[in-house]
Amino acid sequence: MAFLLKHTNFYFRVGENPEDSTRRMLEGLGVRVTGSQMIPLSLSGGMRMNIFIELQGKQEDDIRFSLDNHTGYLCVPTTVFVGNPEDSPPPTPIPPKTIPQVTNQVMLNSFRAMALELSLDFWGTVVKCNLQGMAIPTENRGMMYSGPALEDLPLTPTELASLKRHLGL
Repeated sequence: MAFLLKHTNFYFRVGENPEDSTRRMLEGLGVRVTGSQMIPLSLSGGMRMNIFIELQGKQEDDIRFSLDNHTGYLCVPTTVFVGNPEDSPPPTPIPPKTIPQVTNQVMLNSFRAMALELSLDFWGTVVKCNLQGMAIPTENRGMMYSGPALEDLPLTPTELASLKRHLGL
């Protein structure tokens, strides 16, 4: 039976075939690719990729570390399994991500309300999420929030639930 090795995001150059590129990269690490699956995420063309490998005597942790170092321009969420595709579990649906359609100021207000509710340091939480650009320079406060998705912020489940609640989500 195939087992999960790593969830990651691979980044590819525009126009590059993600399956071929990933196969070349993994074979360069000394593993054998036994199969791949491109899975549509939406009608707008987003894709997710499952790759199946045999370790060929390589250590799982070495492969996990190497998978984090492939970069480029086009992001494809990827799951790497050890084993054959026939043995794999059915694809796990990726839950939708939330990018609220609000201004940066509304986001900052929601962060402040969350921080007050949970006795957190407001600005420290904004910085932890690397979102200080919402407030600095001041002109950015009136701009629309452009991401990252709330679920991708380094917040605890309690913090995320509070932030969503204060955003009216």
